[in-house]
Amino acid sequence: MVRKEFLGERIYAPHLGVRGPEAENASWSNMDVFAGDHFERANTYGVGSAFPKNLPEPVLVFDRPMPTAGELFDAYQVVFIWAVSERLRSTFDAIDPDGFDYLKAGTRFPDGSAGPSYWLADVVRTVDCYDPEQSRAINPKAMLERTVDFTFDEHVFRADMLSDAPFFRIPQSLSFLCTSSTKARIERAGHDHIFFFEVGWAR
Repeated sequence: MVRKEFLGERIYAPHLGVRGPEAENASWSNMDVFAGDHFERANTYGVGSAFPKNLPEPVLVFDRPMPTAGELFDAYQVVFIWAVSERLRSTFDAIDPDGFDYLKAGTRFPDGSAGPSYWLADVVRTVDCYDPEQSRAINPKAMLERTVDFTFDEHVFRADMLSDAPFFRIPQSLSFLCTSSTKARIERAGHDHIFFFEVGWAR
């Protein structure tokens, strides 16, 4: 068996330590664009295709207790996209200025006061670099429905097609992925509650 370190750059799926605003006693308002269940919301909206124009500003409403700025996370998950802080957006822009589309989102605290701005961040780069023949056996139905499972780490991506894209999606999945060098830059920036699961390698 060939050791993975000789197979090429590793590819990761970023995940958050908190699954969504509900983990912080919070909820979203003006998020009707995500009606329905998670999968239907993603397909109705068109994850990876940028935000529709003229959407009302979504607001993250904290119900209780009263958080301080230091208790807010750099990112919250909203279906298959992230709501990111100004600080994390700056990191994303430095790493990949062309990889995301953003929609400004506000925050509101229990006393009615406005909190810091966040940005809904959608990875809009899709690269058809997935190699199903070299990857672990894939259910064709999952590939068609964009539900390829990244809970194991035996996926192969074509390096010649991926080129130097820091963040990307593939047509077979709604999740977004990143390279090992991108992972290292995010970790060096010191962002909290962001974890990376290895899903395979580019070769």
